[in-house]
Amino acid sequence: MKKVLYLLSLLSISCLASAQSITKLVEAADPAVFKIMTYDAAGLPLGTGTGFFVGGDGRALTNWHVLEDCTYAVAMNQEKEVFDITAIFRASVDYDLAEFQVEIPSEKRLTVLPLNVGQMAKGSDVFVIGCPEGYMNFVSRGLISAYYEEDGIAYYQSEASISSGSSGSPVLSMNGEVCAVVTASDDSGQNLNFFMPIEFQNEMSIDFPKSALTGLHSDHYVYHQRSAEAPNLMLHSIECTAEKTTVHMSFSNTSLLYGDGAFIFTDVDDPEQCFHLIDTETGEKHSILSTNIGTSPTDPTYLMLGETAFFELVFPPIKRNRTYDLTEGMSGGDWSFSSIPVTAASRGVKLNTYRDINELETLWQLLLTKEDIESMGVEFQFAHLDYRLSGRELSAFEMNLAGVISSLYGNDGTAYDYFMEAVNTSPLYDSPWINLYVLNPEDNDELDLQYVNNALRSAPDSPEYHHLRSEVHWNMGNYAEAAEDLGYFLESDRTASYEDYIRMGLCQMAIYQTEEGCLNSLTGLIMLADGEEYNEEYATTIVNLMRKECDKKFLKEYGIE
Repeated sequence: MKKVLYLLSLLSISCLASAQSITKLVEAADPAVFKIMTYDAAGLPLGTGTGFFVGGDGRALTNWHVLEDCTYAVAMNQEKEVFDITAIFRASVDYDLAEFQVEIPSEKRLTVLPLNVGQMAKGSDVFVIGCPEGYMNFVSRGLISAYYEEDGIAYYQSEASISSGSSGSPVLSMNGEVCAVVTASDDSGQNLNFFMPIEFQNEMSIDFPKSALTGLHSDHYVYHQRSAEAPNLMLHSIECTAEKTTVHMSFSNTSLLYGDGAFIFTDVDDPEQCFHLIDTETGEKHSILSTNIGTSPTDPTYLMLGETAFFELVFPPIKRNRTYDLTEGMSGGDWSFSSIPVTAASRGVKLNTYRDINELETLWQLLLTKEDIESMGVEFQFAHLDYRLSGRELSAFEMNLAGVISSLYGNDGTAYDYFMEAVNTSPLYDSPWINLYVLNPEDNDELDLQYVNNALRSAPDSPEYHHLRSEVHWNMGNYAEAAEDLGYFLESDRTASYEDYIRMGLCQMAIYQTEEGCLNSLTGLIMLADGEEYNEEYATTIVNLMRKECDKKFLKEYGIE
């Protein structure tokens, strides 16, 4: 028995020593690993990957496929410092490897990972440090399960876990040396993760496709600016050529009021209702020519709750070195940007601050559908968003987004807390106020009115918010106020229903306390509601109901005694 206990003690000591050695190896290697974020010529995000330093001058390695489609890329370390990736020295398309330059200040000392070009034996213990799904420097551990060749290219196969964003991660031996680079995984089975042996970095050459990492194009003016009136709307860049002007934008549906029924469009056929670019110096107005979103109220682009649509607006060519306003013609439209500089100073703006990167990472989260989130697990998603986990404070926009995601999973209590945090951070941001109205756990009209009033403070011209407030006033018996808000909505270019016109007539009846006082108005409203195709039979039915001593039962349904 003593011998057995002695052997168990030795085994425990051995395991403890192994755990301690892994901890020290990870601690030593961690500073050399960073997240790569890539962008297209318009400055829009493409994806993320992982890289690691192999030279004190900023030379680094990753997968070729991480950089091949981008025109601009940055590296972000664990301290949230962002550095430009300026050049690709060597690459191999076949071996999916690339050596590139990270622009590092001369005074900054870098941690460099040593390379082990020897073949790892089957059963060898390895660990991976990478940035799966955009997370910073996650560690996984496993065995080398197999070494095999396919079409002349060798791979390690391992059980060490990886995910999207792990591409380019260093695979380290128990000596702390890089033996391979994470390359791919096969989702058709378990633990089918593939690593490229580091020895093949010697196969890289200067002969590779030169389309990658060309830098932001000279005809693009990059802004990544949110609309002051509508934070869900973002102007990414303006592309100016001799033939046309293309405005790159995005819109995010973060309103519980619309749910999966939110839609966007610009009425291309109506010069008064579409987007315009206006020269602030001359007043010259350029109307939109085409777009890749819906072009009319009957043919819109629909967005699910929590979804972002990236879209383009095409205008005629404009003069450079000018300042422009971007406006949308719909009444109550808050899709506008003022004094946009199209000058040399705004061309090719680099994303060199953590704030800029953070804003774009938030957009990536919005691109995830509910199914995507479910596949990762909701807790995994929240790790991106919750400042308690990320170590930083969220913006009001991100808190509102976190509330939307909470609501998607039926956790209205958490969602309500996030929306309250959002309005406390930014009281003039309308979306969380409306979301608070939708989720109001109390049957409290006064609180509902407060929420909608606060939303209207930041969006006073919104027909939808006026319509919403008219319903609240109606429920409270404030018929004059309800009629005023409903009138604002009816006078806008939004599509009204028969119920809206009937309610307006009932409000007037309640206000004037006479049948005759509202009958003529109601008849006219019903005619207006149906336009040229006036439904006389329907209108007559309604009028007769009201003439019958103001039909008590009918009126009671609308809260009028």
